[in-house]
This record gives sequence, C-alpha cells and structure tokens, in this order.
Amino acid sequence: MIEIDAGVSERLESLLRRAIGLLEQDRQEARRCLSDAAVLLRLQVNNANPKESAANYMSLEGGLLRWQAKRILPYIETKIGSKVTVAELAGTLTLSPSYFSRAFKRSFGLSPMTYVTVRRVERAKVLMMSSRDQLSSIAGTCGFADQAHLSKSFRRVVGVSPALWRRYSHLEPEPRIESFPHAEIEALRASNESVARQA
Repeated sequence: MIEIDAGVSERLESLLRRAIGLLEQDRQEARRCLSDAAVLLRLQVNNANPKESAANYMSLEGGLLRWQAKRILPYIETKIGSKVTVAELAGTLTLSPSYFSRAFKRSFGLSPMTYVTVRRVERAKVLMMSSRDQLSSIAGTCGFADQAHLSKSFRRVVGVSPALWRRYSHLEPEPRIESFPHAEIEALRASNESVARQA
C-alpha cells in the first residue's frame, strides 16, 4: 500500500470537494479538478522508487505481468535523458507496441509516453531545485527536445511554467507568495513536497 503525503492528501481532498461542489454548476471545471486529483495520485505512486513500485505491483487482467513491470519501470528511468519510443519499450518485453501500450495503460493508468513525460518533468523538478542550471540545459538533460518542449510538458503536468515553479521553489530565499495565485500555491506546495522526498 502506498502512503500519501499529508500535503498531497489535503490537496486531493480539496480538489475532490471542489469537484463535488461544481458537478451541477460547472462540469468542465469539475472535470479539471478531478483530472488534477488523478495527476496528483499518479505522481504520488510514480514518485516511489521504480523498483519498489514494480515489486509491490499487482498485475491486473489485461495489464503487464509483475516481472514485466519489474523490468520496464527501471528501464524507463535509465532512458529519461534520451529519446525513447513505445516500440523500444515494447521490444524490451518482446511485446507488440499496440499490446504493450494497452497493457501499460491498464496497469499504470497512463500511456507509456505520458508516463515517460511525467517522469521527465519530475527529474526536471529535482534538477531545478538542486542547481541553478538554465532551463535549456535541464531540458536536454531530461530528454526534452528543447526548453519550449520542457515548458509545454511541465505546464501540462504541474499546472504552471517551469520558470514560475522554480521562482517560487525553495531556491528563492524569500518568494513573494502574495502575488502568486492561490490554486498555484497549493499545487506548488504539493509538488515541492513530492520532489523533496525524491532528492
């Protein structure tokens, strides 16, 4: 069983309560809240050590087998900084790309390439918090084509741009939180706690 960090738990509760309250008034906003909650949960699961994650993994019907999960998650971690394709990942398990994609999504709730992107974003967060390297350099180290690709993927996963996230991360001695939108503060805090556990 995976333990959920207290900060993430509070954020999840807040998102779910908001979604319930908005269900009848604004379905699109309710869906966004549920989507954010799903991403937080998935990141919490994925932030565990990939080997531990795979070891505790229980295969679902139509998903990957335990030995396949034990092999593929650490393999993905070794490929974070380089180009990787679904065909290559499927090949490591001797599966067809289409079957592998379906089984991976059934097992982990994300498509293989979405999972890779989330792991790259998490790696970028660690680098942004532990160094003052330029975002273009971090993008290359994490397997993104360029800084724009990092920014687009980071915003999709985290909800804010990497520059904004970094500005308000622990590297800044006294961030001006009062000018930061409330929802983004909550997302940032949950994200920072997640990254701190990885570093």
